[in-house]
Amino acid sequence: MKKILSFILISLMTLATVHGAWAQEDGTESHPYLIENLTELKAFRDGVNKATANSEGISFYFHNGSYILDTVGTGITDAVGIQSGGAGTYFKLTADIVINAGNVGLCNGVKEASWEEWVPIGWSTDAAQSFYGHFDGDFHTISGIYINGSTQLGLFGSISDAEVKNLAVSNSYIKGERIVGGICGWNTASTISHCWSAATVVATKGNAGGIAGNNTSSASTVATIEYCYNAGLVRAQSLYAGGITAYNIGGMVDHCYNSNSVLGEEDYIGAITGLTESGGMVSNCYYDNLFAFVARDGATAYPTNAMTTNTVAAGLGGEYTYVNGYYPQLTGFTASAATSFTKTASTFSAVPVILPTSSDANGINGDFALGGTSMGIIWNVSNARAHLDGNTVVLDAKGDFYFTAFLSNNYTKIWYLNSRVGLPQGTEDNPFSVESADALINLV
Repeated sequence: MKKILSFILISLMTLATVHGAWAQEDGTESHPYLIENLTELKAFRDGVNKATANSEGISFYFHNGSYILDTVGTGITDAVGIQSGGAGTYFKLTADIVINAGNVGLCNGVKEASWEEWVPIGWSTDAAQSFYGHFDGDFHTISGIYINGSTQLGLFGSISDAEVKNLAVSNSYIKGERIVGGICGWNTASTISHCWSAATVVATKGNAGGIAGNNTSSASTVATIEYCYNAGLVRAQSLYAGGITAYNIGGMVDHCYNSNSVLGEEDYIGAITGLTESGGMVSNCYYDNLFAFVARDGATAYPTNAMTTNTVAAGLGGEYTYVNGYYPQLTGFTASAATSFTKTASTFSAVPVILPTSSDANGINGDFALGGTSMGIIWNVSNARAHLDGNTVVLDAKGDFYFTAFLSNNYTKIWYLNSRVGLPQGTEDNPFSVESADALINLV
């Protein structure tokens, strides 16, 4: 009997160390559930996804419009489906979290044996299970997300009538078939604000967005993405790709910008949104037109040397901070209260690549300089079409290539470019050749 009692006591003490802080919170706005480490992030995720138990012995269940903490830790027997919201429940991140260490963002889909594949918050194997509630990242960074799955994928899979704010995703690789985003796969009638992503986002069948794959309003609530930026490569191997969101259905995208390549093999590829329809709006948004295709939605285009001046930062509003020679950064991630990890991640995300102004999103015409040299960034070029000469990328042959930036194990970025070196440019020194009647007709 003494042994049994001792075992029970030890078990309860172990559980208390995992969620003791949560026992002091009630999920209200003034006392949100605090997420302090990866273990608690997973526990939060598992509860949202209707898990009845998890390895940490913590779970939430959803009842009468709110998430309720299971402090016993023995599993949920009366869990009910998320049916009518959960707007009364608040969660707050209190630390930067590294899910996987290593060059996750540069992995090109090749998973290292030690990496754990992330299951999104608001997702289940049988159907998307949305997150309903409020999640405040408190200007922290989650890095090392690796996903290679099916649909509605991101740090969050699906959010509905929810709020996600003050959060960054870096050094991550997020790939799926459809509806893939850095912060969230599918945003329905929710607000995502003051967030940024430098994740590599890939959708093999369509709908890839730097922040959210889809941004969809309901009959009563406008889906909103505001004061967000994307610094990661976005690629859809079919329809719909956008620097902020691929498909903006009646939603609002406001005070956002994109600074990296947005690629697609078919139609509806845009610097900010791939397609905006059903009364959706885009306002006060900017993009680097040397990387991304022409916006379909009224966003303002600038070359890199203008995107890294105070002009764009001022246009984006007072929520951004401008540092000469860098893209704008959200002020909360650079403030004195931010962690050193987050400050470095934010600065790294804003490092520019200074392409020749004669270039555009379809290709570059000449050698170009690399920024962020004072940070100690290690640069690399993927193939023989270009090579590094100090802090300059020298073009050697026509064709596409990737180049990457690496700073320790938790800061990575990748760019895709197309070299036009050697091709006629229509200049006096390198004129177009007219070699046939058809070529002459094409000039008209």
